[in-house]
Amino acid sequence: MQHPNAGIQFPAGTVEVNEDFKQAALREAYEETGLDEFITCNYIGKQDINLSGKHVIFQNAKVFSRPDLASFQWVEIRKGITVQEERRQENFVQVSYIEGDKYPEPNYITFQITGWVEDSNLASKVSRHFYHLRSDCKLNEWEQAF
Repeated sequence: MQHPNAGIQFPAGTVEVNEDFKQAALREAYEETGLDEFITCNYIGKQDINLSGKHVIFQNAKVFSRPDLASFQWVEIRKGITVQEERRQENFVQVSYIEGDKYPEPNYITFQITGWVEDSNLASKVSRHFYHLRSDCKLNEWEQAF
């Protein structure tokens, strides 16, 4: 779809717990386009990506000041965020999340989180499943709700 500010976009997202891939594709397409009646939803294929030195937050993760559950817990990183691995200690990984002022080439860091998260909250491999969805909707422009 042609987004008014971001150009052409492909709907994408994360599979929820107990949701199959096709259901996730249809849900994400609806959430991001507003279309909910598709004529077809055909599976195209899968891409596995190993995240060398990076991780995706698998489930919301509390960030600790030290690799210890009794240490100060000051923030939570939400599911789906990609973080850089800094180092490991036992069942903890020190990670950094850095957000710049613009994408893809930021001039400045506007926000940064560095701390320890439990290893069980991290995924080092991502699987992307692709579907071809077809709708008979006649919309020609992006609809905006005000």
